[in-house]
Amino acid sequence: MTGQDLAAMPCPSIPAVMIVHSRNDERFPDFGRGAAAYWGRCAACAPTDLNTLADGCRNFSGCAERRRVTYCETALPHKRWSSINTAMLDFIQGR
Repeated sequence: MTGQDLAAMPCPSIPAVMIVHSRNDERFPDFGRGAAAYWGRCAACAPTDLNTLADGCRNFSGCAERRRVTYCETALPHKRWSSINTAMLDFIQGR
């Protein structure tokens, strides 16, 4: 699945979404930024430049109806778990 595949789909109504992806993912290259852009459009968030993102998470701003979109990017390979457990728990708890 690619960002183009997502763009062809209707937007589901979701309150929040978090995408975690590695820029070095050999199995799903370039999926994360495309997925984040799709969810950002679906939630009517302000456009965000994801090309300057270093390791870590970025919250999209200005999303409609208090929706939340968070994109986290790492440099780890697909098979390695990222050390963003705290960020994930904070997202789930609405922080």
